Amino acid sequence: QPNLPPTSDISMSTEEQREVEKEPYWTKDQYIEWAESFGKDEAWVNETFEFQPDGTTIVNANLVLEGKGIKQLPIGLMEVKGILYISENPSFKLNGYPKRVDGYFGCSHNNLSSLQGMPEEFDGDIYLESNKISFLGGLPNEVMGNLSLYHNQLENLNGISKEISGNLNLGGNNQLTSLEALKGERYSRNNDSCRNSNWRKYLYKIIPNRPYR
Repeated sequence: QPNLPPTSDISMSTEEQREVEKEPYWTKDQYIEWAESFGKDEAWVNETFEFQPDGTTIVNANLVLEGKGIKQLPIGLMEVKGILYISENPSFKLNGYPKRVDGYFGCSHNNLSSLQGMPEEFDGDIYLESNKISFLGGLPNEVMGNLSLYHNQLENLNGISKEISGNLNLGGNNQLTSLEALKGERYSRNNDSCRNSNWRKYLYKIIPNRPYR
């Protein structure tokens, strides 16, 4: 693994995370070194990332890095204007980049236990399946599509997004004991909730007049 800037790890203290956030944007050489760690080269970096005058980058298409063994995304990547698919990377940690994803965001089977460092804005579905997530702090306030938290380690839904336009999938969270955090939140008319009839009955009890979009 190349000598890259550190990621924001859940074991870090708040002060240590602030220090990581102050890391300078990656140079092009660091992008190339990162790409070479999973078999890509400088040509791929040039084709994939549009470097801006301030040192940040934008991806104008899909960015698919499934099963590449990556541990983080480049510091300074601001926006992916398509799909961002980074599933099947068991050592991956969120580090606050990119800031925006315009399409589907797939970050499943990554052993994530924290959502701190999630992108701030999304225009599509968010899939965070088969991780080890126990707390939802870090999710965006609004999800413009589906939100799947299938097969994690949730005990409650504290920190969940305030508005979800698509379906919410909470299946496979066997420790989940409360949906109280859903009270008063906004969900779409076709929301499938927990894919569990008992939980759906409970959901309608706690949100009897839930507003629809």
